Parts: sequence; C-alpha cells; structure tokens
Amino acid sequence: MASIAPQSITLKTGQAAVIRCPAEADAAALMELIASNLANSTGMVRRPDEYTLTLAQQGEWIVKHRDDPAWIVLLCEVEGKLVACLGFENQQRKRISHGGSFGMGVHYQWRGRGIGEALLHVLLGWAAVHPQIEKVSLSVLADNAPAIALYHKLGFSEEGRRFREIKRDDGQYVDDILMYRWVK
Repeated sequence: MASIAPQSITLKTGQAAVIRCPAEADAAALMELIASNLANSTGMVRRPDEYTLTLAQQGEWIVKHRDDPAWIVLLCEVEGKLVACLGFENQQRKRISHGGSFGMGVHYQWRGRGIGEALLHVLLGWAAVHPQIEKVSLSVLADNAPAIALYHKLGFSEEGRRFREIKRDDGQYVDDILMYRWVK
C-alpha cells in the first residue's frame, strides 16, 4: 500500500501545513480543488468541462491509488483546507515499471508559498526508498516558467519536447516539455 505518514511543513509565509495521503472522505474536497485548478489555471491540459467524475468515482480513484503499491497521492492542507494535490503512477508494463509520472495542482491562491516544492520533496523521498521506482517523470507546458524553474531546482532535466502539443481554446499552441529525474 502506497502511503506516507503525515508530515508537517512550514510554508514560506510561516504558516503550518500538513502533507498526507488522502482518505475516501477527502473525495469532495479533492473534487473542489481539482475543479478550481482547472477553472483558474492555464497550465492544465484538461478543460474544466472534461472533469466529470462523480463523488463515488473520485472516492474509487483515491482507493485505487491507495491500494496500488507503486502509486501515491499526496495532499497538502492548511488549517484543514485542501490546497494542493500530487498524484504519481508508475508504468504498468514490466520493462518500464521502474518509472512513473506525476501531475500536480496547487490552488491558485496558494501558489508561490513553497507547497509544490514540499510536495515534490516528499514524492522524491518516497520514490528513492521505493523498491521499484527509479525514475520520476513529468510533462509541463513550455510557458509555465515557475513550474519549469522548480523542476530544474529539484534536479529534473528535459528529455524531450512535443511541439505544439497543446492547443488552447484561443487557438494558440503550446509545446509540452517532458522532464525526468533518476532517484536511484
């Protein structure tokens, strides 16, 4: 079972926060966070109208990630409010199961406070001691400079670029940058 013990952190603002794995009871709050991130971010590939999970399906998603030993979901909460989520899944085919990728979303009102960096430190620490995970990967839109800077700061390197991969609603194209970091 992929999980971590809850970890207390201090944000750049001095506020206390907790990073932990979700319980089924977090499904509604997680849905609210995801919907807000989709509505208030240009860094997401999924459009708000494409997020159609029901409360029951979101709960099942949490259980599926909790029960798979090579998948993990990390939440960050401040004063009991969910403000960020990171989900990591390894590859299922044997020859590539040593690696996996993550997606992360920090509520727009909480960005710039060190939450993303803290979530990544926890993920990388978990992956480094995991018996199977050796490589952590991600994709990021080329115009998301703060995220790219964070990934470089934490030792991620670019391994490829999918040119004009994302087409925004206004017709503009954005490259998708593929990044990775070896944890072993």
